[in-house]
Amino acid sequence: MKKPLLYTILLMTVATLFSNCGSKIDELQEIQEYTGPIIEMGESTTYYSDSAVVKMKMDAPRQLEFANGDREFPEGLFLEFFDKQGNPTSTLRADYCYYTRKEDLYKATGNVIVKNLQNNDRLDTEELFWNEKKKRFSLRSLLE
Repeated sequence: MKKPLLYTILLMTVATLFSNCGSKIDELQEIQEYTGPIIEMGESTTYYSDSAVVKMKMDAPRQLEFANGDREFPEGLFLEFFDKQGNPTSTLRADYCYYTRKEDLYKATGNVIVKNLQNNDRLDTEELFWNEKKKRFSLRSLLE
């Protein structure tokens, strides 16, 4: 008589455990994937070079990097471009910038200033697009 009672208690315990697992699985499926930054840097200076020659220097008070390779500069950035001899040729400054890796495109906004240091030209705008590989600036999206 004790064995059926023991089996009944054991069966009820196992059934209770499995019923609780179902609700936990539902909870886990409802959790949304994290899309925020995976890396956050403060006050950074990055040098970009080609064949051991510095081509660009980037200063940013704050930089966020995302899992898909996108980067955000929420407090702005300052870029300085150099010729083959290491002389500065131009600068770019903006209050905010977002880099989209998929399109390889920077979008600078807010008080954007581009200066050509060789001929003293200056461009002031609220929005500027820049493709690093093509070395091309545009006032309109390069995707259009």
